[in-house]
Amino acid sequence: AAGLANTTFLHADAAAEPLPAGRFGVLYSRFGVMFFADPPAGFANLRRALADGGRLAFVCWRGIQENPWMLLPLMAAAQHLTLPPPPPPGTPGPFAFADSERVAGILAAAGFADVAFEPADETLTIGGTQPLERTVEFLMQMGPAGRAVADIDADLRQTIAAAVLEAVRPFHSADGLRMASAAWIVTARAG
Repeated sequence: AAGLANTTFLHADAAAEPLPAGRFGVLYSRFGVMFFADPPAGFANLRRALADGGRLAFVCWRGIQENPWMLLPLMAAAQHLTLPPPPPPGTPGPFAFADSERVAGILAAAGFADVAFEPADETLTIGGTQPLERTVEFLMQMGPAGRAVADIDADLRQTIAAAVLEAVRPFHSADGLRMASAAWIVTARAG
């Protein structure tokens, strides 16, 4: 839309796309890499695309216990249904990269050095200033709560939505739903 001639977008599998070797100086992802189906292959492929000394940076969620904006809706749903078992550690999803030691090992094996993790603890505004009911619908479409309520009937969904609304209401203000979040800012260098 801006008419830039030096920008392209590519929708591809990070693990399989034949990216040009050594072509890029910086790779960045915001809450995307934890959904890689095969993180070792994905990061190895991205490392090949980075020039020696190139930089990698990404942001990923820490554990659900540190992210009440996703935990509270899940716990509200648990009052009305049996939750599915949590996925095995490392399964692609929002919390797949919560374990910094695991992620550091994946990055080192892919050829990255100087791997660092900086905690980012922020208060999120979820849903902006839209009505709380609409924000609750958003919360019930994503993350573990979304997975838990994906295949339920309309009556149970309405009951759970009311429970989620009551659980998050204390965090709602004129500025919107404001809740704590915890992420990692991960940086590394192509070794």
